[in-house]
Amino acid sequence: MASTPLRRITRALLLLGLIGAFLGCDDGAEPGAGGGDAAPMVDGGGGAGGGAPDQAVAAGELSVDPVVINLLGPVGEAATATVTLSNLGEGPLTIESVAFDPPVAVFSLQDVPEGPFAIAPGAQQPVTVVFRPVDDQPVSARIKILSDDADEGELALPVNGRVPENCLQVMPGSVDMGVVEAGQQSGRFRVTVANCGDFPLTLTDLRLEGAEGYAFEAANGEDPVGLRMEGGGLLSLQVWYDNPGLRPGEVAAGNLIIETDAPDVRPVTVGLTVRGIGRQGCALRVEPARIEFGDVRVASEAAAELTIINEGMDPCLFRSFAIEAADGPFGYRDAPALESELPSGERTTVTVTFTPREARPVGERSNLFINYRDVAMEENRREVVVLLGVGAEALIGADPFDGLDLGEATASDACGSEIRTLQVGNVGFVPLTLEGWAYEGDACARFVEVAVPALPEGGKRLEAMEMETFSFQYQPAEPISEECFLIARSDAQNNTRLRVRLRGEGVAQAATEQAFTMGRVGQNDVASFTLRRRAEPESVQVFVEGALSDAADFNADRNAVQFLPGDHPMRGDNIRVTYDAVCLPLEGGGD
Repeated sequence: MASTPLRRITRALLLLGLIGAFLGCDDGAEPGAGGGDAAPMVDGGGGAGGGAPDQAVAAGELSVDPVVINLLGPVGEAATATVTLSNLGEGPLTIESVAFDPPVAVFSLQDVPEGPFAIAPGAQQPVTVVFRPVDDQPVSARIKILSDDADEGELALPVNGRVPENCLQVMPGSVDMGVVEAGQQSGRFRVTVANCGDFPLTLTDLRLEGAEGYAFEAANGEDPVGLRMEGGGLLSLQVWYDNPGLRPGEVAAGNLIIETDAPDVRPVTVGLTVRGIGRQGCALRVEPARIEFGDVRVASEAAAELTIINEGMDPCLFRSFAIEAADGPFGYRDAPALESELPSGERTTVTVTFTPREARPVGERSNLFINYRDVAMEENRREVVVLLGVGAEALIGADPFDGLDLGEATASDACGSEIRTLQVGNVGFVPLTLEGWAYEGDACARFVEVAVPALPEGGKRLEAMEMETFSFQYQPAEPISEECFLIARSDAQNNTRLRVRLRGEGVAQAATEQAFTMGRVGQNDVASFTLRRRAEPESVQVFVEGALSDAADFNADRNAVQFLPGDHPMRGDNIRVTYDAVCLPLEGGGD
């Protein structure tokens, strides 16, 4: 039995916990989000069909959409979303109960039939989730769904609710401009202002406080005061320092302060520092002062070059190089010899490395300490380089996750299934190499390649989230359900031989029958029921409660039976559709 979306999410629960527990900005759920029990143009689902081989037991299969609910609503007001319970199986599905477990006062359910209740094959049951917050604290709960699904009789649906809020952030929170000679200007440094909240903000004041010599402007050259920033909006600023006469070694500190029109948002401050440099003594500068390796494949090495410059007028004497955690994943090589000198105006380089030993989504952090002596000034000094990196595994996967179902096709010498696509590739954050693929299974000759990727010799490097597309057609020789497995070979660290199922079903004849149940549809909406096989338009007949209906239309573009506003059947009516499936031409000339 095919896995439902909720089961796929359950298998990847650890990954979802890192990326989807509940983001600071809502994923778009608004009051009423998700529609009613049946949204406009909602697929009525597949039903029982004629002509398929007899099954030993016709069982129901529960599918829940969406698999996580995020609700956003003001205190005292209701925000809603719709959860659709669908029966993807070929037999009836009994829902014993749908309820919050444990109950949470700010959450409730509407439109839930009194249990137990049944969902017919291919039918759906919408349920409305209501969030009515009483304060500004985020709340999480779960809906427990009990059914007679043979694989997952108990499913838990996460529900999160929060109140809209204002938020303003700056990145980075501080800027060190290094050293600047008297009368010279520093480099320009970028500061990003972000509206991280749900409401628009207007910038009412941007000002500098502290030492003289600091300046700023918007990257686009326009005055940022009065700018209206929508939720999620960004503003890029540049800050710099003109040294009016800072003495060697003296530090000038300042602040860039940003205010908005929101009374509940405190002004944000960016700390600014710079050091003066003169003609006497040594002054080391390191570029960059912060090395971010990003995502690096576990057990591989990433390297970055660090440049050390003596901007003083006297030589610097290197005393030692040290990593804060000597046994960690960071290292260095090609460093200058200890007690060696770096003359004035000269530079040298050091290679800094990151070799992660395990996948750690939270990342690794350390410091490289460069200790040296200013002989002329008789001072010992230190420069610190921040080191950041994330160890990640190379992961291969497929979409759909549980394989490609090519559906039904009439078993003949002339007919094939719909052509459908499968994506295989990198589902992680570090590159991998797709080396090739093969097939396993006695029926693979009837799963015809329509389009497959062209791989160079040695395989193809796939960057993070890069996928390759395969297209197939199933060409059955007899009325039987068949499978073939695509084996994708790679150097991925989760699976070097990814096994992806291809499935098709041959049926004896073109004549097809499907059953649906009329759900709740808005009176101004179109009730739509999608057919599982492409239908010959003139062959489509629709029966409502056993009687032939002339109120239904067939939309060939959507391959769906539709009832226009004013012509809806009664809620709960049984709808039966009979039609002849189109004989789709064979790709590649057939067997």
